[in-house]
Amino acid sequence: MRNILSIYLAAGIVWGIILGFAAAFLAGGATAGLFWVFVFGDNVWPSWVRNLVYIIYGAVGLAVFIGCVSLSWIYARRAIHENFDRKKEVIKGAGLLLPGILIVFGYFVYDSHMTQLYSLHNKDRQDGYEKLIRQASPEILPKESDTEYYCRVIRKQSKFEIFYHGQLIKIVPEVLLSNGKLLFAVVGPYDSIKTLANEIVLRAEVSEVIASDFIALPERTRCGMKMFFIRSNSTYLPYSLENIEKLLCTIPSLGVSFPMKIRNDM
Repeated sequence: MRNILSIYLAAGIVWGIILGFAAAFLAGGATAGLFWVFVFGDNVWPSWVRNLVYIIYGAVGLAVFIGCVSLSWIYARRAIHENFDRKKEVIKGAGLLLPGILIVFGYFVYDSHMTQLYSLHNKDRQDGYEKLIRQASPEILPKESDTEYYCRVIRKQSKFEIFYHGQLIKIVPEVLLSNGKLLFAVVGPYDSIKTLANEIVLRAEVSEVIASDFIALPERTRCGMKMFFIRSNSTYLPYSLENIEKLLCTIPSLGVSFPMKIRNDM
């Protein structure tokens, strides 16, 4: 007979939780709706109204829960005292218990799934917001490297094209001064860019060399499919570049020179 009592009590608890939450939600929502329609509307609500809604929410939920447990207890005791068919009562109790367990389990699965979707949505929204900020801001952002800044702000400019060792190379004609080093982007095959970095020269004027010791950054440090970076290998500069707006880029093997803007935002 204890099996009958245990099964019906378990069913009462499970259904008490389910129906208690449902009734509490409906009662609390109805109370808030009445206050909104007939009393406060879109005006500021006093704090006691919110407390009242919470009290109604808890009281209704608790009352329904206690009612379900009490009914299951009363029915189970009656079945025991009046010698109902034990097998039938166990089956009936299990028939009440299992759907409730499935509903509770389904709710937790659904809640977990929606929580993950909400987290992903928030992450996408935050990423989109940060992207808009990055696109809108011409200034260096926190934790942004010089190459990331170059990719975001500078790289979209028109490029100077040359044929170097049989390969088309495009050079972004703007140099970024970062931590005492000069940085600019080049589009083309990485091997050709590495060779180009060994001979490129930047001058303040035709005769004054600013930097001639350059290296191509590792292939993984790139901006787009074929845009790589060349950086001066030394922080030594013959004089300050603060008042200089342009440098002259020279490629001796081609006899080519072209102006490059200088940006000092880092």
